[in-house]
Amino acid sequence: MTNEEILEKVHTALTSREMMIPSEATLKDEIENARLAINIQRRVKADTAILPEHVSVWVELCIEAISKYGAEGETSHSENGIGRGYDNASPYSMATLSKIIPRIGVI
Repeated sequence: MTNEEILEKVHTALTSREMMIPSEATLKDEIENARLAINIQRRVKADTAILPEHVSVWVELCIEAISKYGAEGETSHSENGIGRGYDNASPYSMATLSKIIPRIGVI
């Protein structure tokens, strides 16, 4: 799947959730960052293609990162009596990253 196809999927997901839609350049940066995070988790080279079974995780990682805008690096955030907590300070949750299972012998 190409970055352009992922861009469309992320844009559609953000629209359906009625979330802020960043600029196209920002979306492309988030898509690339998520791709790198997936390949690190898979323990493969950074430029390795994303497997079809990881496409939904790729989109999910992008949305997670965008939803944390304004709370980057925080493990909790409270504003106007509303609190949010995160399992780590990363833009991606451990729960989502754990969906990426490396294939043995894939390099």
